[in-house]
Amino acid sequence: MCFLTHPLGDITSLREGICFVLRSEDAKGNFVRTRIYPGLSQESMRQYGRDSLSVSDPGGFSQEYAEDERANGGISALGIEYLIDGDNKGIRGIENQEYRRMYYTYLTYRDAQGSYVQLELEEPQVLASVRMYGAISNADSQWDFDDGDFYYGYDERLPNHVRLWVTNDDALAAKPDGKDAEDHWTENWTLLAEFYQPADRSGDDWTAHDPINGNDYDLWVAAKPYYADIVCDIVEEKFKYIRVETVDHFASWFLVGDNSKDHFVTYHELEVYVKKD
Repeated sequence: MCFLTHPLGDITSLREGICFVLRSEDAKGNFVRTRIYPGLSQESMRQYGRDSLSVSDPGGFSQEYAEDERANGGISALGIEYLIDGDNKGIRGIENQEYRRMYYTYLTYRDAQGSYVQLELEEPQVLASVRMYGAISNADSQWDFDDGDFYYGYDERLPNHVRLWVTNDDALAAKPDGKDAEDHWTENWTLLAEFYQPADRSGDDWTAHDPINGNDYDLWVAAKPYYADIVCDIVEEKFKYIRVETVDHFASWFLVGDNSKDHFVTYHELEVYVKKD
């Protein structure tokens, strides 16, 4: 069982399906009533094929560095394309050990609160959820995500507050909407889902996982990925475009080099789940 967060209350993901669990509190903070709303069952959902999914960066937030280019701190292999390459653990950097700072991941420039990426489905679908993965930590710091703009805390750059916006309007989806856009793009898109956990990690924390110690490939193959499910409101309308907006990121400690003032955002992989036909 894994626990998710919805603006209306807690969500419990069960084998039988996804339930919205609304807990009402009295003035003293005591739970006085619980109501459960069933959602789509796992049997009625499927992962949307990566071959039919594309990802783009209309806002210009993504750092783009090829394998043979060097970003701040000498890191490389950064870009929007890696969000749908099928690697949900961070294993590609271990496979290519010629240069240990090849990360094959998505990383924004600084001040990226409110940044987003855009997903396009080949055909409109009834959306069930978007799953966001982080790269697995490596206890061997020589191989961990700790250089360049990841310095002092990869997990502090992971989103704690995410919104999913949708549209079927090709013209809206084609519009380059950066931070300085005259009209904020959210005014014309539909909010379909929202995920939130406390930035100081005082509540549930989707980033918690067991790190790997070393660069043994078999350890990475056997490791379990970790992720957050951003569960969509239950509607029958089909959508073609999704914008995954990072409203904010975790910030649970403050030292020299911390992310509370730089506001870099990263995550490693995105998957889309839709209602079965």
